[in-house]
Amino acid sequence: MIWRHFVWWVEAEACVKRRPGDKEGSAMKSSGKRTGEQGAVTTAEKPAAPAGETAISAAQRKRILAAAERIFATYGREGASLTRIADEVGMSKQHLAYYFSSKDDLYRQVLQNVLEQWWSRMPRLHVDDPRPPAEVLREFVHAKFELSRELPYASKLFAQEVIRGHAMSRELELYDPKGRVAGELALFERWVASGQMAPVAPAHLLFILWAATQTYADFEAQMCSVLGRDALLPEDFARGEATLMQLLVGGLGIGLGIGLPTATAAPAAGVEQRPAAGEGKSG
Repeated sequence: MIWRHFVWWVEAEACVKRRPGDKEGSAMKSSGKRTGEQGAVTTAEKPAAPAGETAISAAQRKRILAAAERIFATYGREGASLTRIADEVGMSKQHLAYYFSSKDDLYRQVLQNVLEQWWSRMPRLHVDDPRPPAEVLREFVHAKFELSRELPYASKLFAQEVIRGHAMSRELELYDPKGRVAGELALFERWVASGQMAPVAPAHLLFILWAATQTYADFEAQMCSVLGRDALLPEDFARGEATLMQLLVGGLGIGLGIGLPTATAAPAAGVEQRPAAGEGKSG
């Protein structure tokens, strides 16, 4: 107990000695990842510390951001509380206030970390990409599935932000949905116009790609109920990715020959497996 109070005093002193004008929760960037509950990853591994912050304080800030990402993703911005986040980290609410002055201050930083991490890992599509459609879409789909597998809390938090109408991201000018997807839509339109892809509505193709990949994070609980397990396995993501690519290749008429994986079926618990047409018939 004495040691805990001593560490608290050291950290508090470090916060007090920051330069005048420094603001808790000011722009910090995340370049790493951190393992959270149940092995899931958060985006708060290496946020840049404000000038004058000690190593102890920087480590505490990282722990707070990781815990806050899990809590905001689980309970929503309205349902989360600084008390719950402080309990998750193992500190008092008053102690947490040395790092972030309010719940909105903390949420802003978590959201900024999530968006920066996503944009740094997602391939940007451009209208003049010379590669065949199947190759481009395979890269895009793989990146989206990897984000859902490795950063489920980030995906869930972002989904809630979208449901709220991008309230905070618009306020911070962190996300321009239409501008962000301009390259994807222009490329899809070029493929259709040149006959490289079946005529589809580009925006709705993008909506389907989002839904088919992010659902593996946002609705994991529903999938686990159907599959009869507590958590999705790496092979579930691999099968989902392969299945989606097979549907895209066949439905969009974008051709094979790029080494696509096959969606090997695995029976789900309690789900009857029907034989394929022609199977089980003799001579």
